[in-house]
Amino acid sequence: GIWGLRLGILISQHLKVPVCIIQQAFGGEALSYFLSGMGGDTLPNRSNFDQLLVKATNAGVTKQVKAIFWWQGENDTGDTTKVKTYKDKFLKLYNGWKTYFPNIRKIYTTQIHPGYGRYADQLREIQREIAVEYNDIEIITPHNCDYFDGFHFGAQGYQNYANKLYRLVARDFYG
Repeated sequence: GIWGLRLGILISQHLKVPVCIIQQAFGGEALSYFLSGMGGDTLPNRSNFDQLLVKATNAGVTKQVKAIFWWQGENDTGDTTKVKTYKDKFLKLYNGWKTYFPNIRKIYTTQIHPGYGRYADQLREIQREIAVEYNDIEIITPHNCDYFDGFHFGAQGYQNYANKLYRLVARDFYG
């Protein structure tokens, strides 16, 4: 939540606009963890996607969501089957976002680090290809944020990452 908090502070302080950031991250999970349910017939569901949807629905902001920030993939890099199915699963998630949050204009996808797993380079290429195919998806690199231990960033590293995101969000949404 550090980078989300920092991003919200930057937007509200520099651009003087109110902001709502709903965080539904969960570390160490495969992409499939974020899919199950996808809104389903009964809410709330235990899936990560449905927990996000419940939060946004309860806050009354499903139609106000402008952007999604996606940073996931490390769990999928050690298994060739997960890598081969990543694109299809991501596009299912993408379609769920577009369905339940109909006014999304941008999806910022953070590309995973190359050293995370045996198939990390293949997954990075899939992430890049998706961004080429979909003009509302933008790839972001977490490189050069410093304070990286090989798997995670320290607090200052996540704040540096939020600074990178802020420049993109300010450009894309606030001119």
